[in-house]
Amino acid sequence: RQIILSGKSMVTLNMAGNDLAVADDIRNAGTITQTGGTTTASGAVKVITGGGTTTFYNLTVTGTYTVDTTVTASNNLTLTTGTYTANANTTTVGGTLSINGGTGAFAAATTLDCNGSVTLSAGALTAPTPSATTTFTVAGDWTISGTGAFTCGTGTVKFDGAAVQTIRSNSATYNNITVTNAGAAGTTFARLDAFAVY
Repeated sequence: RQIILSGKSMVTLNMAGNDLAVADDIRNAGTITQTGGTTTASGAVKVITGGGTTTFYNLTVTGTYTVDTTVTASNNLTLTTGTYTANANTTTVGGTLSINGGTGAFAAATTLDCNGSVTLSAGALTAPTPSATTTFTVAGDWTISGTGAFTCGTGTVKFDGAAVQTIRSNSATYNNITVTNAGAAGTTFARLDAFAVY
């Protein structure tokens, strides 16, 4: 079944620390709040939409979702067998963005803000296409391994952590890299195979 919050913006779904399994659309014109637990989205060719405030704790996508609203996963966003396609909006991840078989398609997104680490071990990650308002920031470690495929497009990956960040690229190619890490130890680029910036 769908989750639909419509009408006035004061409509709120507070899941507290409970898990939620969704196999259909998530249409939110109000507020969705989850302070613990995991929301698993498993629908085929579905949407997350509505323009409301949508905050999950852990969000795991195993289905195919087009996202045209701002989404926050205050802990982790995990893409296993699914596809998460962000369209002209912001996705914020408070913990780890983990792609281990799914697809994170952020080419049309305005912002992808990862406040923890990014791990790509299988599947694919496409960076946002640059514009005056587009940002792709990572505050934790960056690890590409296995069969994980990163498509940089013409964008920039910005490493903006406040503690030590280790970048393991596994021969990935980048268009631009910006480092603004404020920590004393900064950012370390470790060699798994190699990386290239063009």
